[in-house]
Amino acid sequence: MNRVLFYFQNQKRIPNPALRRPRRLSPSHPRCRAPVPPTRRSTIAVPTSFRRSVVELELSLGSQFSLVVSAPPTKLTPRLIPCLTFFAETDNGISCSTFYRKLKALAGLRRINLEGLRWRVFDAKGQVLGRMASQISIVLQGKDKPTYTPYREDGDMCIVLNAKDICVTGRKLTNKFYRWHTGYVGHLKERSLKDQLAKDPTEVIRKAVFRMLPRNKLRDDRDRKLRIFSGSEHPFADRPLEPFVMPPRNVREMRPRAKRALIRAQKKAEQGNANPTAKKGDEAQVSA
Repeated sequence: MNRVLFYFQNQKRIPNPALRRPRRLSPSHPRCRAPVPPTRRSTIAVPTSFRRSVVELELSLGSQFSLVVSAPPTKLTPRLIPCLTFFAETDNGISCSTFYRKLKALAGLRRINLEGLRWRVFDAKGQVLGRMASQISIVLQGKDKPTYTPYREDGDMCIVLNAKDICVTGRKLTNKFYRWHTGYVGHLKERSLKDQLAKDPTEVIRKAVFRMLPRNKLRDDRDRKLRIFSGSEHPFADRPLEPFVMPPRNVREMRPRAKRALIRAQKKAEQGNANPTAKKGDEAQVSA
């Protein structure tokens, strides 16, 4: 069992908490633990509602992590955002980024009524972005159920894996842009799809699915049921997962002009394969 110890410190009193050891409790304290090597020390900034996230993580992951809060903060105000320094007493250790991804994956689950919902797993490896996003939006709305009603939210949970291996057609990788404005004059920002995939591939799928959902009050609730991961690892292994099988791709009939060009190319290739000796004889005459 992995055991993670938490030490809360005040960022105002200690400018750089990563360079100092946290305040140790007395040896007689029941939650006192042995010192941990400083190589496994990491520091992250957390919001004031972190205690709620800790309980959420403990309830969701079950026996995978045992969370021990050593020194809870007394008063948390927006100006005094605490800095959380944690130690991982594991064989390989746990990094800040790994712990943050687990918290992000489990965020908002307490607001979802999971009773009677199915856990559908989508593998994005080699799938086309738009086609897979349309299927995810159908499952999130519950349109694949006979009990579908537009005003009721009864869609299933959707887990998308291997988001970094998503594919696009045409030249969208360089020609598709995501644009946003900061609010300042002349600060229109844009980022290509290629750069966004390198920065955060999960955001590409989330935006594609979010823009396919109906624009009503159920949109945020449906988006909350979507959990996207860049790799194949996820913290929902204890759930009854159901792999989603993508429907076969319907290839429409080729246009007449392109069809004629394809037939000409095939005939030319067949003629070249049927008369290889004649072609060699022509080459010998030219060389002579």
